[in-house]
Amino acid sequence: MSIRDQILNADDKEIKEFSLPRVGKIYLRTITGKERDDFEKSMYEMRGKDIKFKDKALDNLKARFLVLCICEKDGTRAFSDAREDIESIGSLSARTVDFLFTEAQKMNALSEDDVQELLGNSEAAPQEDSNSDLP
Repeated sequence: MSIRDQILNADDKEIKEFSLPRVGKIYLRTITGKERDDFEKSMYEMRGKDIKFKDKALDNLKARFLVLCICEKDGTRAFSDAREDIESIGSLSARTVDFLFTEAQKMNALSEDDVQELLGNSEAAPQEDSNSDLP
């Protein structure tokens, strides 16, 4: 099998089940590279010739990421990118949102440095070996 076929036929997606008090069973999935790029791109906008951090980019940040990751048992997304879905996730308890975000962060290799970069804090130290988390 060629490398191309090997990559295109790879099943590298993961689904994990979590049981949360007062919520029940929740499934989280790994997102695709395109979904991750689109999420990150949604934080910025072009202003003239400059790329700037959007004014409301941090609004419900964790919930916006979670709507991409929360899924049905078979891996299909449970929520859309609609404002109502994002606000629904954001209205869960901070404890629940933080727990789910932390787990989704781990599953999707969204490091603390990545989060700081998204937040506009470029002080985050660059990783020496960015592939160290790959299996």
